[in-house]
Amino acid sequence: EEFCSKLIEKKYDLKYKMLMNPRTFGNDQNKVLELCAKSGANCLGIGMQTADVSTLEAINRTPDTPEKLKEVVKIAHKNGIMTYVPFIVGFPHEPEDAPEKIIKLVDKVRPMLIDCYPLIYLKNTVLEKGLNDGEYSNKYSYEERVTKATKVKKHFYSSPKNLLQFFFWLCKNNPKWILYMSSHWFFFIKFVFGAKIKTRSNVRDFMYHHDSKANTDSDTRIN
Repeated sequence: EEFCSKLIEKKYDLKYKMLMNPRTFGNDQNKVLELCAKSGANCLGIGMQTADVSTLEAINRTPDTPEKLKEVVKIAHKNGIMTYVPFIVGFPHEPEDAPEKIIKLVDKVRPMLIDCYPLIYLKNTVLEKGLNDGEYSNKYSYEERVTKATKVKKHFYSSPKNLLQFFFWLCKNNPKWILYMSSHWFFFIKFVFGAKIKTRSNVRDFMYHHDSKANTDSDTRIN
């Protein structure tokens, strides 16, 4: 609050992006986000990760996180802030219908933008250690995780309602970006559907290397 108040006091002409999770400001969400908007915040990244309750609990999130996301998105939109919500699919022991749960959540909440990433076991992280020690099982291959992530993105960006919501926000807040993207439409298609021609072989190479050696080779990585 002090940071935003200082920006407002100094009357800086700037726009900035914020990153948070759905419970960051607790019961003060409305007050803080309104203050952020007045100080120049126009984009809010909300790290949701998953819509599956059991997975949320496994990553130390509370079961009410999806409802909190709905509250934050509603408050942000009321204050003219664009919302961006990233998800991850392919967590250990994640249920098969995890992508469908994400789809159901975003259809209900309607953020302006989303992304969905396949889980990657980064070197020297708790997840990689648990995988190597046998604590976690690599239930889904990397290619399966990519397919699940793409499914979520294709569903969201195939909705005219979602696209129009973002388009109207751009018209009001950043119309020049529309002109810029009109000549870079290929990058949007690549973002939603993936660079299949270029990456399929690389995914297969990684999948074979990772799935066969994940429990013994601590140096496994994506090139």
